Amino acid sequence: FDPQRRIWSEMGDPEALQTMDKVYFASARGCRKMPGGGYPYESFIQIPTLNPEAPLPLLPGGRQVVRIELAEKPEGRPATKSPALTLSIKTGIPEGPGLALVDMDTELNVVFNGHLPAASEHRENWRCYCLEPGWLRPGENTVEVIHPGQTPGLHLLDVMVTVNRSGQPLDTAYLDQTRKKM
Repeated sequence: FDPQRRIWSEMGDPEALQTMDKVYFASARGCRKMPGGGYPYESFIQIPTLNPEAPLPLLPGGRQVVRIELAEKPEGRPATKSPALTLSIKTGIPEGPGLALVDMDTELNVVFNGHLPAASEHRENWRCYCLEPGWLRPGENTVEVIHPGQTPGLHLLDVMVTVNRSGQPLDTAYLDQTRKKM
């Protein structure tokens, strides 16, 4: 814990937060079991639990719908430059103690809040899609991932939305390391 980190002064200012680059995940922490077994709580969970340790199966011909909470306000000021918005999807195949990443050419159909985003580059095992600012809603948003192919054992590992207002490349390389430590 470092009380001098910039985040502690930034997070109390909603107006300042609206001007910053952001990274959103469907689930920040996922879901773990209670020590000692505890009461079975899975049926009570009402929030997304998707993360690389709790992937969702993508059966051939099947689909998964994931909710992701966003705190972005619709662009209301004409002078404000629209941010670069990217939806990123990570898939893999569980095998042994780890996950095998799938060839990025495996096709998936992705729908964001009822819209079909255009595919962009693939980065660090993430499939990336361009989003339009008008597609985002403050609060709950939905991402539907459809697996029309025949790859067996495919799993959805993570869903991420990035909001780039600065125009600087977002360094997302640290995200995988951060998620592994959670």
